Amino acid sequence: MMIFYMKTFRISIILLSVFCSVYSFGQQESRVVLPCSATEYSSDRYYFRATGTGSHPNLRTADRMARLDANANLAASISVTVESVSDRYVAEVMVGDKSEMIERFEELTRSVVDRQLSNVKVVCDEVVFENGTYTKYLAVEVPNGD
Repeated sequence: MMIFYMKTFRISIILLSVFCSVYSFGQQESRVVLPCSATEYSSDRYYFRATGTGSHPNLRTADRMARLDANANLAASISVTVESVSDRYVAEVMVGDKSEMIERFEELTRSVVDRQLSNVKVVCDEVVFENGTYTKYLAVEVPNGD
């Protein structure tokens, strides 16, 4: 029974991927350029730089979201510790005189940032208001201490 479901699942995935590729074939590509995302806002040998975005109906909340996002990205670009935990589960199911193995693998990976940021300077700050929502775009930088 499990094999039947696995075969059905595989066939469904194949059909879905074929449908999606045929559907997207006729659509045109368009390039989206976001504010505060040009190459001048990328890190170089003198400054670490990062961007952040926040969207909310309240401008102040959108600003706080963008600042939090930019500072988190800045800290992550300077120093990140990656933690990973993996679990493997194996079970044997007996149905009558036949046995079937069920195996499951799970992995959780997260990045942990522990960094004090000081002298953070906002180098780009733009707001877009559309459909009742403010979207705040920020780029921040901090001097490279090397």
